[in-house]
Amino acid sequence: MVHPDRKGTVRPSDPREVLWARPPVHRRPPGFRRALWARVLAGGLALGGLGCDDDGPGLVVQPPAPDTGCTVSILRSFEVYFVIDVSQSMEEFLGAVQEQLFQFANSFPERDANENRVFVDYYVLAFVNDWAFFPRGAARMTSPLAVRDAIGQAIRVTSDGSNLNDDSLNIDQPEQQGETGPENLLDALAQVYARTPASDRVLVVVATDADFKDQGDTLTPNIRVETSFEDAKTGLAGIDARVYAFTDGEVEGFDRNFEGRAPFEVEELFDLTDLADDSNTVGQILSQIAVESACEEDREAPSAP
Repeated sequence: MVHPDRKGTVRPSDPREVLWARPPVHRRPPGFRRALWARVLAGGLALGGLGCDDDGPGLVVQPPAPDTGCTVSILRSFEVYFVIDVSQSMEEFLGAVQEQLFQFANSFPERDANENRVFVDYYVLAFVNDWAFFPRGAARMTSPLAVRDAIGQAIRVTSDGSNLNDDSLNIDQPEQQGETGPENLLDALAQVYARTPASDRVLVVVATDADFKDQGDTLTPNIRVETSFEDAKTGLAGIDARVYAFTDGEVEGFDRNFEGRAPFEVEELFDLTDLADDSNTVGQILSQIAVESACEEDREAPSAP
């Protein structure tokens, strides 16, 4: 087994072969969750579809693939939190996510084993130096169209390099000329477990290409991080959240240890650098996340001999 802080990133010539920055840390036996990405590469989900003609990225409208093997959910309710870095460098990847939200939502089965309707609630938690739920004042959403619009709203707020809650710039030094430094991921993650989710399963989809500060550190303009790295790890574990992370392969706390401490435990870790211009593969990954979450039981890793 590779130690969690060893990256070992492989960069194949085919951009569809999404990269593992490190083997994910799982509750399941080693190698089991790699079946998710193997299914994506096998082309289990068809590509293409219809786009929307309104402003913003079009949603790819597509029914679930008939060969996913998932038509009945083992659970009835889900909460999905998109915890996303909305600094300017993330716009291309987030655009790909917006295009594929319908495919993601449509991959959850409609019914559970008791013929009850399956419910999926969505939340968008945007962050730069500060954080905010979108849409403002109405965090909970049930439609992928609403999620697409919420992500778009957050992107527009920070398109000039500003923070989310005022006009201050989310940069550390003026000479950065609009480039973002470390962000406030931890306070954003804290909002997930602070809600004490009551659903059967909580999914957290993190997307960032920036390092993040720890509790007590200060970001501009005098924004103090309130949540510690260890508290965020403990809080997510306390609600049994399944965390899926998209990074650029260089984020401390995901791709390597965080200040000498083990990184976040994640279900899967993907390299967003190679996915930013590959919307179809982003859609396949999101669909398989939905299928795995709805249709696969947790499996405990075998005890050490």
